[in-house]
Amino acid sequence: MDLDRTSPQPLYVQLADAIESDIRHGLRRTGDRLPTEEQLLADLHVSRVTVRQAMKVLEVRGLITRHRAKGTFVAGPRVMQDLSVLRGFYDTLVTQGVEPETQLLQYGPVTPPAAVRKILGQDDAVLLVRQYWAGSSPLAVVTGFLHPAAKAVPKAVAEIVPTYHILQMVLGLKIDHAELAIRAVPAPLAEARRLDIKLHAPVLLVERTTFGPAGEALEHALLHLRADAHELALTIAGPAPVAQAMRPTGGSRG
Repeated sequence: MDLDRTSPQPLYVQLADAIESDIRHGLRRTGDRLPTEEQLLADLHVSRVTVRQAMKVLEVRGLITRHRAKGTFVAGPRVMQDLSVLRGFYDTLVTQGVEPETQLLQYGPVTPPAAVRKILGQDDAVLLVRQYWAGSSPLAVVTGFLHPAAKAVPKAVAEIVPTYHILQMVLGLKIDHAELAIRAVPAPLAEARRLDIKLHAPVLLVERTTFGPAGEALEHALLHLRADAHELALTIAGPAPVAQAMRPTGGSRG
């Protein structure tokens, strides 16, 4: 990897571009570990600031992921969630050719927090916490509170059956629609550890409530998604009708 010190282009940009070129041409593949900071310093005779700036550029471009105490790796493709279609998280991954690995972290009956009890209209629920990976890269941690009917579902089934499949195929409940709220939040301690990111690093939080045809809540879930591995898309019909009148705010504006 040669850097041109006579070029007006900064060294850190040259380094980032060179690594990106290797990735684009298949010389570095998804999951490959990049040289350590010390290796790059020794091999390229550049400053530590140059290496760190280059890694930041690659991270912003979505080409690398950093894992604490493990190193820096070539990132996999981003997961694109089409919010116009109602799918469970597992099905969203599979439709994009991603074969996720999952682990059931918690499962069993609980008394949910008051806010969740109000949403579900139930005094008890079944807590399901599941983690998702693509290869060695953690993608998401999903915490769901399921309708009490899920008490009839053994843990062995929940370990291998996606949540929406539990509701529809195992319990025979019909899913009619879901309401979503999406916001960026600082990663809580447990989720930061599971997603292998820094405490309070930004994550996407998708809060989802799934309803049956009679309007009954079947599930309330919190999806903590790695921001560097996800894109959200939505098809919107429009335009909306233009308002016929506007309230003046006390000034003249063009």
